[in-house]
Amino acid sequence: MLTVWIAGGLLCIVVLAWLCLSILAQRVSQNTNDLLEAQVTIEANYRQQQNLSNLSRQVTSIQENAKELNRAFADRTKALAFVEYIEETAAKYGIEQAFTPVEPTRTGTPSQTQYLIEERGFKLTLKGKTQDLFRFLTELEANPIYVLTTEVTLNRDDGANASLDLQGTIPWH
Repeated sequence: MLTVWIAGGLLCIVVLAWLCLSILAQRVSQNTNDLLEAQVTIEANYRQQQNLSNLSRQVTSIQENAKELNRAFADRTKALAFVEYIEETAAKYGIEQAFTPVEPTRTGTPSQTQYLIEERGFKLTLKGKTQDLFRFLTELEANPIYVLTTEVTLNRDDGANASLDLQGTIPWH
């Protein structure tokens, strides 16, 4: 009978050990799953952080480009300064000039009009020595205000003189 009790006790110990091991195995499995989920979440957060860093760099770049674009577009209050710049530059090279505001030659389609930047057109007639006209054009290109030239006509007179008709637009903001 003692052996029956010993066998029964051993059986109980084995069953208890088996139950403990199976519970322990479930917890290990659950902890492993929790750890894998945490790793996936950490990796997703890392990717999101990289995306946010990229977006931040892109926003900074866009802001810098927008500042450059705003510097290139003429401020309405500086329109007179631009005309004076044309007059001074022409006088510097001994060129006769006539600056006339006109309607811009570029027009958008009806679907584009809501996105177009306001533009002012101009026509500039210059008369002087050919070399001086080219110097004037070089200086106009170096001007910090963006000028879109839409038409240029050079007519050479006899000798070293010529007349230059230039038509263009200036974007305003």
